[in-house]
Amino acid sequence: VKHYGDVPYGYENNNVEDYSLTSRFEIYDNLIEILKEAEALMYPLGEGGITAERFSKGFADALLGQIALYSGGYQTIRTDVPGLYGDVQFTTKGKEELGCVYARRNDYLDYYKIAEKYFQAALNNKGTAALVTVDDRSYANNPFQRHFQYTHDLALSPESIFEVGNIQGGQSGQTTTSEYSYAFGRPSSGGSNQAAPCKSFGALRIIPSFYYGEFEAGDMRRDASVTVTGSKGDGNEVLLSFTPGSKLDGGIAINKWDENRMNPPYTTSQRTSGMNWPVLRLADLILMQAEVKAELGAEGEAIQLLNQIRQRAFGNSEHAISASGEALKEAILQERKLELLGEGTRRWDLIRSGKFVEKALAVRAEMTEMVNDLQTKGYHEFANGNVISNYVYTKKVYLSSPLTFDPDESNPALYPGWRGQYDYSTTPVKVTGTDHNLAIEGLFNYIDPDGAEAKRLLDEGYTQDDWGVTLVKYADHYTNSNLLPGVKEGNVPPRYYWPIPFETLSKSKGKITNGYGLAQE
Repeated sequence: VKHYGDVPYGYENNNVEDYSLTSRFEIYDNLIEILKEAEALMYPLGEGGITAERFSKGFADALLGQIALYSGGYQTIRTDVPGLYGDVQFTTKGKEELGCVYARRNDYLDYYKIAEKYFQAALNNKGTAALVTVDDRSYANNPFQRHFQYTHDLALSPESIFEVGNIQGGQSGQTTTSEYSYAFGRPSSGGSNQAAPCKSFGALRIIPSFYYGEFEAGDMRRDASVTVTGSKGDGNEVLLSFTPGSKLDGGIAINKWDENRMNPPYTTSQRTSGMNWPVLRLADLILMQAEVKAELGAEGEAIQLLNQIRQRAFGNSEHAISASGEALKEAILQERKLELLGEGTRRWDLIRSGKFVEKALAVRAEMTEMVNDLQTKGYHEFANGNVISNYVYTKKVYLSSPLTFDPDESNPALYPGWRGQYDYSTTPVKVTGTDHNLAIEGLFNYIDPDGAEAKRLLDEGYTQDDWGVTLVKYADHYTNSNLLPGVKEGNVPPRYYWPIPFETLSKSKGKITNGYGLAQE
């Protein structure tokens, strides 16, 4: 339903000769009733031998609430199939186009109430799950990153409600050996096996204006979530490039999964690290409940839930938010963006909030303004004071502990934090050189390439590396053609569905067609 919209549903035979579309809202309702029946028979985490690698009562409750939330949210629905949605009535947003419209069911608050009930049940039935708010490591103090470190240690995080369990190594063709860190983790251009670390494709990249402009000072999530450096695969850290591509090209990337942080890293082969695939964690559940509470008018409870996450992010209560109405809803949406970066929630959050198109266009405008400034001035300053420049200055340096942790702004090899490299000299994998870390100057402040500071850095052995100038070179890639392509102005419905396969259409006896302007063959 999330990917196709309305689909055939409820046919149990292996060979169905007569089928038609079923309303997604009917499907949602049916799944809600099935889950209500199932969750009553299930164990919470920690009971009956249930761990976060198994479906638990709390996960069933959370999934039930999530389905209700989706049913009650904005979405692009079809207008070209009369009677498809039965008696469900809608309020539309924007204009109709290509046989579809952006809409929300009129009784959406009933579904938010279902979501509220079962999100609370999920919190009540969380069993042994708990938000990680204390870092028990003597060498670091970042509870947010501590949650992700459990995955690197091939352990289950207390914060996880459900993870797809993976195994390390495994046989050819298995799908349970961890594609996640390879596809979405910190990039590496290492070889497919016996590398330091092995290749990480890094398909998931971060929009630069978000990295530079949206994290507040002191937010421990920034460096633990986003990286500006990757791995060469020979034990050395290297600056990422905005040149379109993969591995070390493609721009700044996700830092939540980095095989350097395994102990020891699995260097035998790529895609087989054994790190689990995260599906739902407690912070996500808490913020969904905050969103629902705000929509239902329980703003005090919503603020308490929101600030529970912010206190963990900053380590204190000084960044607590107090807001109401639309400002509170926007604050919760923004917090989900910061907290769950790279975890597969943002797109769906924007779709169901009704803000998908306007937010997409705003990002494109921000990136256009940034690239224009880089082209005309050589730098762009964001509202929070951070500056992105055409060039940064880097130098390979030696650190006795090359895998870095909490940031130290006084040391350019330790800021940003949570990067560096594992000490592969302790493994049989081949490494190159002894200076494995990268000192970076000018990442958040402008250094005039013709000025005295640039000359001093060059005299000290730094090199001038292309940074924002590459964004200018590939401006169309970063502002138009590849930045949320297909999203357009004009208050038209967002079209985000995949086409139903032709095989399904052709054998439906004409009862199923593709909507949303998608091809029929």
